[in-house]
Amino acid sequence: RISLTVHNSAMFKVMTLAEDTAESGVQEREFDARKLGSGSFVVVLQTMSARVSALLEIP
Repeated sequence: RISLTVHNSAMFKVMTLAEDTAESGVQEREFDARKLGSGSFVVVLQTMSARVSALLEIP
């Protein structure tokens, strides 16, 4: 089971990109970042065994 979410700089969840099961390996998800507006965001991928985050800057 995976969860892929976007959080604002205060770490409030502002968008859920995926919340389902996925096979292991490389996956891709597209989303319209214009819905977020400008600013700094954190994209968080949570699996049963790991949590990875990355900074997303939108001008």
